[in-house]
Amino acid sequence: MVIIMKKENKDIELLVTAVNYMEEHTFESILRQNSIPYLKKKKETGGVTEIIMGFSISGVDFYVEAERLDEAAELLEAYTMSAGGSEVLNEDEDAEEE
Repeated sequence: MVIIMKKENKDIELLVTAVNYMEEHTFESILRQNSIPYLKKKKETGGVTEIIMGFSISGVDFYVEAERLDEAAELLEAYTMSAGGSEVLNEDEDAEEE
């Protein structure tokens, strides 16, 4: 199943940056399973290092529609906390809470 983010005038927000291959595919799987459209953008040097080294050292940014940001953040946070990981979600979210 492919989820396509339609080209409309919707605001998108940075959800999370996956720092390795496992996170990238895990986050992508969670978003797909929950039918949340997303965009992935590799960091500037990520594509080059991925070709040379086999993985990206720069990470991959995941963007979602602003109206689905909270839902997506909760899903990824639930996964990272249940997997014993640290919180990796949008830094802006922490700034808003202060």
